[in-house]
Amino acid sequence: MTFAVAFTDYTPAPRFDNSPWTQVRIDEAELADGPWTTIDTLDLDPLDDDPENPISRSFSTVNATLPVGWYRVVFLDGNNDEAVSAPVMHPPADAAIRPTVSEVAALEHTRLTTSGSGKATTFNSQTTPTADQAERLISQATELVLGDLPTRIPTQFQGRVRGLIALQAAILVETSFYREQLDSGSVAVYERLLTTGSTSVTSAIEEFSDGVTAAPGMGMGQVDVVVDNGQVGYPGYPWGIGTPGSIPRKRFLS
Repeated sequence: MTFAVAFTDYTPAPRFDNSPWTQVRIDEAELADGPWTTIDTLDLDPLDDDPENPISRSFSTVNATLPVGWYRVVFLDGNNDEAVSAPVMHPPADAAIRPTVSEVAALEHTRLTTSGSGKATTFNSQTTPTADQAERLISQATELVLGDLPTRIPTQFQGRVRGLIALQAAILVETSFYREQLDSGSVAVYERLLTTGSTSVTSAIEEFSDGVTAAPGMGMGQVDVVVDNGQVGYPGYPWGIGTPGSIPRKRFLS
C-alpha cells in the first residue's frame, strides 16, 4: 500500500550562478535522521527565471510507503548539486495541539479587515497578517508554549494546550503587526489568560501523571513534534525576515 503526501510552499535556496533548480527529490525514512530512501523525483515547471529569487513550490507524491514517516525535500540542478530541507513528519505529530488559522482569527476579530475596509471571517491573503504569516506565528507559538509545559501531554489536556497556543499566537499577531496599538489592544488580557492557563494545565498534568502507572509493556509512546513551515534554510521570524526552517522538539502525546 502507498500513501499520498503533500508538500506546501517549499522555497529552495537562492542561486547566484544563474543556474536554476530543475528537479525536486522526495526522500522517506522511518526516523528523522534516516537512513533515507528516494520515493519520487519531480521536474520543476516552470524553472526560475531569476534563480537568485526562487519561487515557492507546492507538490505531492503518491509513492509514500509509511503510514507515519519522515520526509525530506531535496532540490537538484543539472550538475547534481543539492539543497536539502529539514525533515518533517507526516502526518504532523502536533496536529492534536496545533490550533488552526481560524481558531486564532476567532481571537482577533478586529484584525480581520481586508483591503477596501472589507471584513473577513478568518485570516486570508488580503488580511494583516495573511494566512501564511499566521501559520508561521502558530508554529512559533507552539514552540513557546510547549517549552513551558511538562514533556508528556495526556490526551485529555491536549485541547487546553491547543487553546493556550492559540492565545500565544494571538499575542504574536498583536506584537508583530500592531505594535503601535498595544496599549489599546487585548495583549494584556491574553497574557494574563496564558499565564494562569499555563500554570493551571501544568499542575493538572503533573497531578494526573503522578497518579498514572503504566501496565507492564505499555509505555507512553514518544513522538517527535516538528514545527516546520516547509522552507529550506534558517529558523524563521514572524516578520518574514530570513528563510524559515524547522525546529524539532521531543514531546510525548498520550
